[in-house]
Amino acid sequence: MNIAIIVPNPNFAGPNIRKNLLDIGRWTEEKEFDSHPVYRKTSGHHDVRLFTTDKNCLELDHYDKLIVSFGFKLGALIIATTHRSAAGTPSFTVHPIGNWTDDASFGGEPNMVTATPARLMRACLDALIKCNATEHLVTMEATHHGPILTSPTMFIEIGSDEVAWKTPEFGKIIAMALLDVIDHPLKEYPIAFGIGGPHYCPNFLSIMRKSGYAIGNICAKYGLEGLDENKILDAMKKSDASSILLDWKGLGKHKDRIVAILEQNKIEYMKTMDVKVEL
Repeated sequence: MNIAIIVPNPNFAGPNIRKNLLDIGRWTEEKEFDSHPVYRKTSGHHDVRLFTTDKNCLELDHYDKLIVSFGFKLGALIIATTHRSAAGTPSFTVHPIGNWTDDASFGGEPNMVTATPARLMRACLDALIKCNATEHLVTMEATHHGPILTSPTMFIEIGSDEVAWKTPEFGKIIAMALLDVIDHPLKEYPIAFGIGGPHYCPNFLSIMRKSGYAIGNICAKYGLEGLDENKILDAMKKSDASSILLDWKGLGKHKDRIVAILEQNKIEYMKTMDVKVEL
């Protein structure tokens, strides 16, 4: 797969991750793009470019089209940056991007999700767990925020405050995880679109960690009110999903309505509680 990793300079974790990627991995420097050198790393499985930008991660609208114009045909985009949370819990996170509602306060288009590289996101999550030598949380978030992009995109992040973002050890963990992914083929997990539950989606996280699924886009419970047939079909297409996983308790009053949409469209679905996981 052709993978572009973008590290935004204004987001403190970006330079930390980039330094560790260049220190640990063997990269070849190429011509400049966006006023910064581009670095290339290849394996028997992936061809990767490392890009640096002076834009904030939420300001990278259509950046994938610029990368293609640079001469790199994109298969997937990874934005390596900071994660913020009110609790300030030290963590490593992955998540898809887009907006389920009219609110696009943090970039992206209203009521529009972005294509998600589900198997790549699962590989990054697995690698983070493998490389995490701390007691910090490795977690996954539901689909949220921008920027506006066309290519399959995911975020990988250091959370959740300036101290963590700048800690070299944490940047090294993200870098080690990304290099591990580059060195291995993606496993051909069946892909599902997740619906329901809280933002940090513990049931979907458990399935991603311990089952035979990769999960693409995730609509948490705060996005369910406007989740209609068109959005479901669009999210499935953009996740390359063959089925849907339902966080049943996390669907609340929307259970019957969503199940009716799935059955009318003959979409295969399963409750997360019925997915076999390895304990």
